[in-house]
Amino acid sequence: MTFVLTILPQLIATGIMIGAIYAMLALCFYVVHAGTGLINFAQGDFVVIGLIFVWTFFVGMNLPLFIVIPMTVIATGLVVAALERLTIAPLRNQDPIIPLLVTLALGILIRSSIQLIWGAQPRSVPHYSGDTPILIGGAAIMAQAFWIIGGTILILLALYFFFTRTMFGLAMRGASSDREGAQVIGINANLISFYAFGLSALISGATGAIIAPVVNADPFIGLDFSLKGFAGAVLGGIDKPHSAVLGGLFIGILETLIAGLISSEYRNLFVFGILMLVLVLRPNGLLGARS
Repeated sequence: MTFVLTILPQLIATGIMIGAIYAMLALCFYVVHAGTGLINFAQGDFVVIGLIFVWTFFVGMNLPLFIVIPMTVIATGLVVAALERLTIAPLRNQDPIIPLLVTLALGILIRSSIQLIWGAQPRSVPHYSGDTPILIGGAAIMAQAFWIIGGTILILLALYFFFTRTMFGLAMRGASSDREGAQVIGINANLISFYAFGLSALISGATGAIIAPVVNADPFIGLDFSLKGFAGAVLGGIDKPHSAVLGGLFIGILETLIAGLISSEYRNLFVFGILMLVLVLRPNGLLGARS
């Protein structure tokens, strides 16, 4: 019991950092779903694109950080926007299962392309603020954790403003809830899809930029990212950004506690077991709108 109390602060601190990563992924699921009604299972691979660009610009080209971050966001946005136009947009009027399957195939395409161009070896990026941990309440917290948590908060606030205070954000939400009605009043659903994926790509690039020092640029982690981000979004409620964020945080803390107190082999068992239970009892998520 004493051992558990000793390591608990460290596990919670680590879980919050990992949960913040999943929260940003969950936000991306929310954005695409709010704008198109689709679930994008290539989302984790979008973040991997950002990780690869960070390594390329920061380590490979030795560019300064204040240039690397915006270049990563822009480059990720351009790549994903092109992929959306080539693979998702032509299927806009097809049965919803078809675009969903295409996003799975798109993830495979991205992983294979990264291996072909950069190789399969994971690539690391040095810490932006040094690798000396900060001791807070019995937990050793990496300085990069504050980049990740702060970035999550800023992105959430920006999205909240965008979807509640701007005409374009309101149009994106309207196009998702009633696509035919949105087209009747002049909202271009095809353009909304482009901007939804584009916004998701910008968040993915920003996520890759701030997590690169603690997550290696590994082409094989995209699917795991997608599953954990999707689990967070669904668990909290994919219809609201703050619900998705809280779901992602919960997933990160839960799997860290399970790994630290029981075994890392059971992380996915508990995470997806709880997800299935929530889907049965509350299909719209713990914080989502009741059916």
